[in-house]
Amino acid sequence: MSLIAAISGTVAGKTLDRVYLRVGGITFAIAAPLPTLSQLVHGGEAMLFTHLLVREDDLALYGFLTEDERDLFVTLLGVSGVGARLGLAMLSAHAPDALRTAIIQEDFDRLARTPGIGKKTAQRIVLDLKATMLKQMAGKPLPTGGNVPPSNREADVIDALTGLGYSPAEAVAAFRAIASSDQMELDEIIVRALRSLAR
Repeated sequence: MSLIAAISGTVAGKTLDRVYLRVGGITFAIAAPLPTLSQLVHGGEAMLFTHLLVREDDLALYGFLTEDERDLFVTLLGVSGVGARLGLAMLSAHAPDALRTAIIQEDFDRLARTPGIGKKTAQRIVLDLKATMLKQMAGKPLPTGGNVPPSNREADVIDALTGLGYSPAEAVAAFRAIASSDQMELDEIIVRALRSLAR
């Protein structure tokens, strides 16, 4: 949890990549994605959900209109090779659930359309985050033309495997490596996945 969870104040100005939010006698420079910046009006009041990023020689504050955007940004930062700049770029190019859907569907081309994201980085994002995105989107309709929600069964299997110490990437790969059907019991699918991992 970030030390500064949210900030409310007056918009004192903004640029292409940040907003200046005046709180009392202090003005905070807060980097933000384009959808957030587009909703802020100079002189207006705003509340942003924030994440404080601490580096060795710098403190940087990032702001978002919703907690969901902020939390997804923090999740993206956990992927090797994805820093704050790329995280903001991805949230500028994709709505949160559309981004989750692209990851779930392994839509590398769509992910790579984000400036700074190449195919290798897109593949790493999918490997690291697909299991997490499946859990977050379970039971929700896919926003990019898909009417079928991500499989609750897949999410359950991944949850069980990660609970046994396997990485999300290993769990996703194991589930995809086995041929399951709606008639199979969940425990049978998990056993088959474990056998696949043991090979």
